[in-house]
Amino acid sequence: MSVGHGRTEYERTSQAEKRRNSRKLDKARTHSKSSKSITKGASKSHSSTPYKNRSQNLNTDVNKNRSFSGLLSERKKEAEYIAREDLEHNANVPQIARPRRPATAKVSRSAADYACERLEEYIASIANQSSINKNKRGSKHDDEYPDSFQSLIALVKPQPNGDDGDPEQRKLAFKREPEMYPSIAALLRLIDKELVKYSQNNSKAPQHIKPNRQIQVFEKYDVNPEQMDTDRKIDMALYLSKDGEQIAGAKPDYEYIFAVVEAKLSSIDSEQLKAYKQLIAYSYDIYTRQINRRFAWGFTVCSTLFRACVLSNDKVYSSEDMDVSTKEGRATLVQLLADITYCGDDQLGYDPTIYFDEDKSWKVQVFQDDNLETFRICKVMKSASSIFGRHTRCFRCCRIDDEKDDDDDKYFIVKDAWAFADRTQDSEQGLRDEIELMKSVNKA
Repeated sequence: MSVGHGRTEYERTSQAEKRRNSRKLDKARTHSKSSKSITKGASKSHSSTPYKNRSQNLNTDVNKNRSFSGLLSERKKEAEYIAREDLEHNANVPQIARPRRPATAKVSRSAADYACERLEEYIASIANQSSINKNKRGSKHDDEYPDSFQSLIALVKPQPNGDDGDPEQRKLAFKREPEMYPSIAALLRLIDKELVKYSQNNSKAPQHIKPNRQIQVFEKYDVNPEQMDTDRKIDMALYLSKDGEQIAGAKPDYEYIFAVVEAKLSSIDSEQLKAYKQLIAYSYDIYTRQINRRFAWGFTVCSTLFRACVLSNDKVYSSEDMDVSTKEGRATLVQLLADITYCGDDQLGYDPTIYFDEDKSWKVQVFQDDNLETFRICKVMKSASSIFGRHTRCFRCCRIDDEKDDDDDKYFIVKDAWAFADRTQDSEQGLRDEIELMKSVNKA
């Protein structure tokens, strides 16, 4: 047992929470708190980017002693309960990603308008492709978009089967669910391409306001992702990139995944519920593998209906339908994707107080009294492994200026957990009791 430092409790409040008032969802705001003590353990370095969270290089021990069958059974039961009892339909879900600065929000709207116009032009061009081929003329978009983009027409222009105004009466051209994936990917990639083009080539776009990221689609579908705890396939997955950089390898990796996408051929209620359950069950590993993830995003695609989901600490929120077989539905989806490219990292579920620094190491910020102190994360002792709850993580850390060696007195344990704000701010009791308990243990 090592001695040396006085063991002190740390509390930290995420800057993201100070800006949470702008959210229109009626949900409980939370604050974080951390505690530290001395322990042993070896540190390891790793290389990554803010969206490539290589936490396994920090020696993460996740669900080490639990069987696949046990995890599968537990997560399946919890996902089914959440989908039935703790899922709320809320029209304001897209507002979570709306850029907070009015100037940035205005640029996002302009980018979405541009991308929508280009998307509608392309759809019209592909819809008329048969007559174009008959006249042996090429489309004006042939040289601009890869041929694979043409598959989106099967998704946005389904064949009528009865009342054309009812999505449930429209017949998709797909016979099997996996046939949907290339069409969904083509739609998302074309939208991303046009959003990038707006910021790079449009003379009307403000040069001082640029998108923060791009939305990329993993190339492989219906596969077991890398860094997973259970042997379960996901339909599709999205990741975020800076400056168009792409992840090496086409297979989804839970350390990179921004959102899981679950697709169904039909939009009937039972299929939508099934998509929700799968989305929830497959999102566990996002929290497990991404040490700076507070909440997760996901998408369901049932027939032509897109829904965006936010998996918060205590509830899953689902947006209204975005029917991509209609111009209005496509416009809503494009605006959401534009907002995601321009908004802050914290609006997408990334904790700004845990970040990957220029020196190729993870940092965590904590408060000691009113002073902010930054520690280098040397090892993840415990990672989050649930959808709901406090998402407790424990890190073995050292101070920024300390050299990494075997001197145990230089290391601390930082405990990071999220809790309801009304239990930490409005009284001296609540979760502060745990801090007081830890202080008494440290004095013993």
